Amino acid sequence: MALYACLHPKEKQPEPAVLKKAWGGIINNRDFFTCYIIEKDGMVIASASLAIVPNLTRQGRPYAVVENVITHPGFRRQGHGFEVMQAVIEHARMRNCYKIILLSSVNRIEAHAFYDKLGFDRHAKQGFHLAL
Repeated sequence: MALYACLHPKEKQPEPAVLKKAWGGIINNRDFFTCYIIEKDGMVIASASLAIVPNLTRQGRPYAVVENVITHPGFRRQGHGFEVMQAVIEHARMRNCYKIILLSSVNRIEAHAFYDKLGFDRHAKQGFHLAL
């Protein structure tokens, strides 16, 4: 949670009971949701979440959604984000996903360059967002 606080520093952190319930949902749904982390000296320094979504099109192949990609500010530009994303991409390939989608804030120009280097195509689709 300390790492996620770096992702959204102005947001109030969830109550422990809420986190426990959410983590239980992740652990109990490992076929559909995986949280990748990189740890250094007992500290989580990079993370990304991957959801595998069952699908009725594309010959029944699922698709993957990546969320909460973050590297701790003190460990950026050292390859950790690339490493965690390579693991996410490989997992999606192993699960026979036909695509991986992710959203990134329009203001995060450095993140966009990072995703470009990983092979994501920012011009192939149009993303839409509805905050609830």
